[in-house]
Amino acid sequence: MSRWRDQTIRSGCAGSGTLLYPFSGPDFANAYILFPGCKNYIFFGLERPGQAPEIEKLDRAAFARLLIDVRAAVGDLVERNYFITSHMSQQLHTSQLRGVVPVIIASMALAGLEVRSVEPFALPGATDPSDSAAPPRPKPLRKLRAVRIAFQRPGSAQVQTVQYFSVDATNNGLATYPEFLAHLKSAKPAPMLLKSASYLLQDRQFRVVRDTLLEVAELMVQDDTGMPYEVLKASGWDMQLFGGYRKPIKPFHWAYQPGLDGAYKNARPQELPFSFSYHWRGGKSNAMIARRISVQASAARSAVKSMGTR
Repeated sequence: MSRWRDQTIRSGCAGSGTLLYPFSGPDFANAYILFPGCKNYIFFGLERPGQAPEIEKLDRAAFARLLIDVRAAVGDLVERNYFITSHMSQQLHTSQLRGVVPVIIASMALAGLEVRSVEPFALPGATDPSDSAAPPRPKPLRKLRAVRIAFQRPGSAQVQTVQYFSVDATNNGLATYPEFLAHLKSAKPAPMLLKSASYLLQDRQFRVVRDTLLEVAELMVQDDTGMPYEVLKASGWDMQLFGGYRKPIKPFHWAYQPGLDGAYKNARPQELPFSFSYHWRGGKSNAMIARRISVQASAARSAVKSMGTR
Protein backbone atom coordinates (compact mmCIF):
# COMPACT_ATOMS: atom_id res chain seq x y z
CA MET A 1 0.00 0.00 0.00
CA SER A 2 2.85 2.37 0.80
CA ARG A 3 4.49 1.79 -2.60
CA TRP A 4 1.14 2.31 -4.35
CA ARG A 5 0.59 5.49 -2.34
CA ASP A 6 3.97 6.90 -3.34
CA GLN A 7 3.36 6.12 -7.01
CA THR A 8 -0.23 7.34 -7.29
CA ILE A 9 -1.43 9.71 -4.55
CA ARG A 10 1.86 11.60 -4.32
CA SER A 11 0.29 14.59 -2.58
CA GLY A 12 1.05 13.74 1.05
CA CYS A 13 -1.62 15.63 2.95
CA ALA A 14 -2.26 18.65 0.78
CA GLY A 15 -4.64 21.50 1.46
CA SER A 16 -5.52 22.09 5.09
CA GLY A 17 -3.44 19.18 6.39
CA THR A 18 -6.55 17.46 7.74
CA LEU A 19 -7.78 14.14 6.36
CA LEU A 20 -11.51 13.44 6.40
CA TYR A 21 -12.52 9.80 6.82
CA PRO A 22 -16.33 9.45 6.92
CA PHE A 23 -17.85 6.19 8.20
CA SER A 24 -14.39 5.12 9.35
CA GLY A 25 -15.13 3.14 12.47
CA PRO A 26 -11.79 2.48 14.20
CA ASP A 27 -9.85 2.13 10.91
CA PHE A 28 -6.74 4.13 11.72
CA ALA A 29 -4.50 1.77 9.72
CA ASN A 30 -5.71 2.64 6.21
CA ALA A 31 -5.83 6.36 6.96
CA TYR A 32 -2.29 6.44 8.31
CA ILE A 33 -0.75 4.22 5.62
CA LEU A 34 -2.28 6.21 2.75
CA PHE A 35 -1.93 9.67 4.37
CA PRO A 36 0.84 9.44 6.99
CA GLY A 37 1.75 13.13 6.97
CA CYS A 38 -1.54 14.69 8.03
CA LYS A 39 -1.51 16.96 11.04
CA ASN A 40 -5.07 15.96 11.91
CA TYR A 41 -7.46 13.16 11.02
CA ILE A 42 -11.23 13.57 11.35
CA PHE A 43 -13.03 10.22 11.64
CA PHE A 44 -16.72 9.69 12.19
CA GLY A 45 -19.09 6.76 12.51
CA LEU A 46 -21.88 5.33 14.62
CA GLU A 47 -19.63 3.43 17.02
CA ARG A 48 -19.10 4.97 20.46
CA PRO A 49 -15.67 6.44 21.26
CA GLY A 50 -15.22 4.62 24.56
CA GLN A 51 -12.01 5.25 26.45
CA ALA A 52 -8.49 3.98 26.91
CA PRO A 53 -8.44 0.99 29.25
CA GLU A 54 -6.66 1.53 32.56
CA ILE A 55 -4.24 -1.31 32.03
CA GLU A 56 -2.36 -0.72 35.27
CA LYS A 57 -5.55 -1.51 37.20
CA LEU A 58 -6.23 -4.82 35.43
CA ASP A 59 -5.21 -8.14 36.90
CA ARG A 60 -3.52 -10.74 34.71
CA ALA A 61 -6.78 -12.45 33.68
CA ALA A 62 -8.54 -9.18 32.79
CA PHE A 63 -5.53 -8.00 30.79
CA ALA A 64 -5.44 -11.28 28.85
CA ARG A 65 -9.17 -10.88 28.16
CA LEU A 66 -8.58 -7.36 26.86
CA LEU A 67 -5.90 -8.57 24.43
CA ILE A 68 -8.19 -11.35 23.20
CA ASP A 69 -11.00 -8.85 22.66
CA VAL A 70 -8.75 -6.45 20.74
CA ARG A 71 -7.52 -9.32 18.56
CA ALA A 72 -11.13 -10.30 17.80
CA ALA A 73 -12.09 -6.69 17.07
CA VAL A 74 -9.37 -6.26 14.42
CA GLY A 75 -9.90 -9.71 12.88
CA ASP A 76 -12.05 -8.52 9.99
CA LEU A 77 -9.64 -5.68 9.20
CA VAL A 78 -6.65 -8.03 9.15
CA GLU A 79 -8.42 -10.55 6.92
CA ARG A 80 -10.47 -8.28 4.65
CA ASN A 81 -9.09 -4.77 5.19
CA TYR A 82 -12.42 -3.45 6.44
CA PHE A 83 -14.54 -3.61 9.56
CA ILE A 84 -18.03 -5.14 9.49
CA THR A 85 -20.56 -2.91 11.23
CA SER A 86 -22.74 -5.72 12.56
CA HIS A 87 -19.68 -7.46 14.06
CA MET A 88 -18.47 -4.25 15.72
CA SER A 89 -21.75 -3.89 17.58
CA GLN A 90 -20.66 -6.94 19.59
CA GLN A 91 -16.86 -6.71 19.40
CA LEU A 92 -16.71 -3.17 20.79
CA HIS A 93 -19.01 -3.91 23.74
CA THR A 94 -17.29 -6.54 25.86
CA SER A 95 -16.41 -6.61 29.54
CA GLN A 96 -12.93 -5.22 28.84
CA LEU A 97 -13.23 -3.50 25.46
CA ARG A 98 -15.60 -0.56 25.04
CA GLY A 99 -15.71 1.63 21.95
CA VAL A 100 -13.25 2.43 19.16
CA VAL A 101 -10.51 4.11 21.23
CA PRO A 102 -8.74 0.90 22.36
CA VAL A 103 -8.65 -0.39 18.77
CA ILE A 104 -7.32 2.92 17.41
CA ILE A 105 -4.55 3.22 20.00
CA ALA A 106 -3.61 -0.45 19.53
CA SER A 107 -3.27 0.25 15.80
CA MET A 108 -1.07 3.25 16.59
CA ALA A 109 1.15 1.13 18.82
CA LEU A 110 1.49 -1.57 16.15
CA ALA A 111 2.55 1.16 13.70
CA GLY A 112 5.35 2.15 16.08
CA LEU A 113 3.66 5.38 17.15
CA GLU A 114 3.56 6.84 20.65
CA VAL A 115 0.15 7.79 22.05
CA ARG A 116 0.44 11.06 23.95
CA SER A 117 -3.09 11.64 25.20
CA VAL A 118 -6.72 10.55 24.88
CA GLU A 119 -9.20 13.24 25.85
CA PRO A 120 -12.88 14.09 25.34
CA PHE A 121 -13.35 16.68 22.62
CA ALA A 122 -16.01 19.38 22.29
CA LEU A 123 -16.67 21.23 19.05
CA PRO A 124 -16.21 25.01 19.04
CA GLY A 125 -19.58 26.63 19.54
CA ALA A 126 -21.22 23.37 20.59
CA THR A 127 -24.19 23.60 22.93
CA ASP A 128 -26.13 20.95 24.76
CA PRO A 129 -29.42 20.43 22.85
CA SER A 130 -31.16 19.97 26.20
CA ASP A 131 -29.99 23.40 27.43
CA SER A 132 -33.14 25.52 27.86
CA ALA A 133 -31.14 28.72 27.37
CA ALA A 134 -29.85 27.64 23.96
CA PRO A 135 -31.75 28.36 20.73
CA PRO A 136 -34.36 25.66 20.06
CA ARG A 137 -33.18 22.64 18.05
CA PRO A 138 -34.75 19.37 16.96
CA LYS A 139 -34.49 16.63 19.55
CA PRO A 140 -31.26 14.69 18.83
CA LEU A 141 -31.70 11.20 17.45
CA ARG A 142 -28.29 10.30 18.85
CA LYS A 143 -26.02 12.28 21.14
CA LEU A 144 -22.81 13.44 19.47
CA ARG A 145 -19.74 12.22 21.34
CA ALA A 146 -16.13 12.93 20.42
CA VAL A 147 -12.60 12.14 21.51
CA ARG A 148 -9.21 13.49 20.49
CA ILE A 149 -6.13 11.25 20.43
CA ALA A 150 -2.69 12.86 20.17
CA PHE A 151 0.17 10.72 18.87
CA GLN A 152 3.72 11.14 17.68
CA ARG A 153 6.29 9.32 15.55
CA PRO A 154 9.44 8.56 17.55
CA GLY A 155 12.06 11.17 16.71
CA SER A 156 9.52 13.57 15.18
CA ALA A 157 8.69 16.93 16.70
CA GLN A 158 5.22 16.95 15.12
CA VAL A 159 2.27 15.91 17.27
CA GLN A 160 -0.58 14.54 15.14
CA THR A 161 -4.18 14.10 16.24
CA VAL A 162 -7.18 11.93 15.48
CA GLN A 163 -10.59 13.41 16.21
CA TYR A 164 -13.21 10.68 16.32
CA PHE A 165 -16.91 11.61 16.32
CA SER A 166 -19.73 9.25 17.13
CA VAL A 167 -22.60 10.83 15.23
CA ASP A 168 -25.76 10.02 13.32
CA ALA A 169 -24.79 11.41 9.92
CA THR A 170 -28.25 11.22 8.37
CA ASN A 171 -29.97 14.45 7.33
CA ASN A 172 -32.22 14.32 10.39
CA GLY A 173 -29.39 13.33 12.72
CA LEU A 174 -27.21 16.27 11.70
CA ALA A 175 -30.05 18.78 11.99
CA THR A 176 -29.33 18.86 15.71
CA TYR A 177 -25.61 19.45 15.28
CA PRO A 178 -24.88 22.17 12.70
CA GLU A 179 -21.54 22.75 14.42
CA PHE A 180 -20.40 19.32 13.21
CA LEU A 181 -20.95 20.29 9.57
CA ALA A 182 -19.20 23.59 10.27
CA HIS A 183 -16.27 21.65 11.69
CA LEU A 184 -16.03 19.56 8.52
CA LYS A 185 -16.14 22.72 6.40
CA SER A 186 -13.31 24.24 8.45
CA ALA A 187 -11.00 21.57 7.00
CA LYS A 188 -11.47 22.83 3.43
CA PRO A 189 -9.63 22.04 1.20
CA ALA A 190 -8.96 18.52 2.43
CA PRO A 191 -8.01 15.07 1.18
CA MET A 192 -10.60 12.42 1.94
CA LEU A 193 -10.67 8.65 2.32
CA LEU A 194 -13.87 6.69 1.70
CA LYS A 195 -13.93 2.91 1.84
CA SER A 196 -16.24 0.13 2.93
CA ALA A 197 -18.85 2.80 3.57
CA SER A 198 -22.01 0.71 2.99
CA TYR A 199 -22.87 2.94 -0.03
CA LEU A 200 -24.39 5.45 2.38
CA LEU A 201 -23.60 8.46 0.20
CA GLN A 202 -25.90 7.02 -2.47
CA ASP A 203 -28.78 7.18 0.01
CA ARG A 204 -30.95 10.33 0.10
CA GLN A 205 -30.88 10.20 3.89
CA PHE A 206 -27.19 11.23 3.72
CA ARG A 207 -27.53 13.99 1.12
CA VAL A 208 -26.56 16.81 3.54
CA VAL A 209 -23.28 15.23 4.62
CA ARG A 210 -22.57 14.14 1.05
CA ASP A 211 -22.91 17.70 -0.25
CA THR A 212 -20.73 19.00 2.58
CA LEU A 213 -17.99 16.47 1.89
CA LEU A 214 -18.14 17.21 -1.83
CA GLU A 215 -17.67 20.90 -1.09
CA VAL A 216 -14.75 20.38 1.29
CA ALA A 217 -12.68 17.70 -0.44
CA GLU A 218 -10.06 18.39 -3.10
CA LEU A 219 -8.73 14.84 -3.38
CA MET A 220 -10.52 11.55 -2.74
CA VAL A 221 -9.19 8.04 -2.42
CA GLN A 222 -12.16 5.70 -2.35
CA ASP A 223 -13.72 2.46 -3.44
CA ASP A 224 -17.12 2.09 -5.10
CA THR A 225 -18.93 2.41 -1.75
CA GLY A 226 -17.99 6.09 -1.46
CA MET A 227 -18.99 9.19 -3.40
CA PRO A 228 -21.16 8.17 -6.39
CA TYR A 229 -19.22 8.16 -9.65
CA GLU A 230 -21.82 10.18 -11.56
CA VAL A 231 -21.84 12.86 -8.85
CA LEU A 232 -18.07 13.26 -9.14
CA LYS A 233 -18.14 13.42 -12.93
CA ALA A 234 -20.98 15.95 -12.92
CA SER A 235 -19.11 18.07 -10.36
CA GLY A 236 -15.92 18.28 -12.41
CA TRP A 237 -13.54 15.68 -10.98
CA ASP A 238 -10.83 13.73 -12.77
CA MET A 239 -10.89 10.00 -11.99
CA GLN A 240 -8.13 7.41 -11.99
CA LEU A 241 -9.42 3.84 -11.81
CA PHE A 242 -7.62 0.88 -10.26
CA GLY A 243 -8.53 -2.78 -10.03
CA GLY A 244 -11.91 -3.85 -11.40
CA TYR A 245 -15.54 -2.96 -10.82
CA ARG A 246 -17.97 -5.69 -9.81
CA LYS A 247 -21.59 -5.52 -8.80
CA PRO A 248 -22.06 -4.83 -5.09
CA ILE A 249 -22.23 -7.73 -2.67
CA LYS A 250 -25.41 -8.58 -0.77
CA PRO A 251 -27.31 -6.76 0.67
CA PHE A 252 -26.10 -3.78 -1.41
CA HIS A 253 -27.26 -4.85 -4.89
CA TRP A 254 -29.33 -1.66 -5.09
CA ALA A 255 -26.08 0.36 -5.19
CA TYR A 256 -24.93 -0.87 -8.61
CA GLN A 257 -23.48 2.06 -10.63
CA PRO A 258 -23.84 1.50 -14.38
CA GLY A 259 -21.82 4.65 -15.12
CA LEU A 260 -18.88 3.36 -13.09
CA ASP A 261 -19.22 -0.07 -14.65
CA GLY A 262 -19.05 1.52 -18.09
CA ALA A 263 -16.05 3.62 -17.14
CA TYR A 264 -14.13 0.53 -16.06
CA LYS A 265 -15.05 -1.30 -19.26
CA ASN A 266 -14.02 1.63 -21.48
CA ALA A 267 -10.78 2.40 -19.65
CA ARG A 268 -7.62 0.50 -18.93
CA PRO A 269 -7.61 0.48 -15.13
CA GLN A 270 -4.26 0.16 -13.43
CA GLU A 271 -3.48 -2.74 -11.14
CA LEU A 272 -4.45 -2.53 -7.47
CA PRO A 273 -1.93 -4.65 -5.55
CA PHE A 274 -3.86 -5.00 -2.27
CA SER A 275 -7.38 -5.63 -0.93
CA PHE A 276 -9.38 -2.45 -0.53
CA SER A 277 -13.12 -2.89 -1.19
CA TYR A 278 -15.84 -5.38 -0.30
CA HIS A 279 -14.61 -7.63 -3.12
CA TRP A 280 -11.48 -8.43 -1.14
CA ARG A 281 -10.73 -11.95 -2.32
CA GLY A 282 -8.41 -12.85 -5.16
CA GLY A 283 -7.38 -9.41 -6.33
CA LYS A 284 -10.91 -8.29 -7.19
CA SER A 285 -10.87 -5.00 -5.29
CA ASN A 286 -11.35 -1.56 -6.80
CA ALA A 287 -10.06 1.87 -5.88
CA MET A 288 -10.36 5.35 -7.36
CA ILE A 289 -8.35 8.51 -6.97
CA ALA A 290 -10.44 11.57 -7.73
CA ARG A 291 -9.06 15.09 -8.06
CA ARG A 292 -10.85 18.31 -8.79
CA ILE A 293 -9.97 19.36 -12.32
CA SER A 294 -9.12 22.84 -11.02
CA VAL A 295 -6.64 21.22 -8.61
CA GLN A 296 -5.20 19.15 -11.45
CA ALA A 297 -4.72 22.26 -13.58
CA SER A 298 -3.06 24.11 -10.73
CA ALA A 299 -0.64 21.24 -10.15
CA ALA A 300 0.21 21.15 -13.86
CA ARG A 301 0.90 24.90 -13.90
CA SER A 302 3.14 24.57 -10.85
CA ALA A 303 5.07 21.73 -12.51
CA VAL A 304 5.59 23.75 -15.69
CA LYS A 305 6.71 26.79 -13.69
CA SER A 306 9.12 24.64 -11.69
CA MET A 307 10.63 23.20 -14.88
CA GLY A 308 11.08 26.70 -16.26
CA THR A 309 13.15 27.78 -13.28
CA ARG A 310 15.63 24.91 -13.49
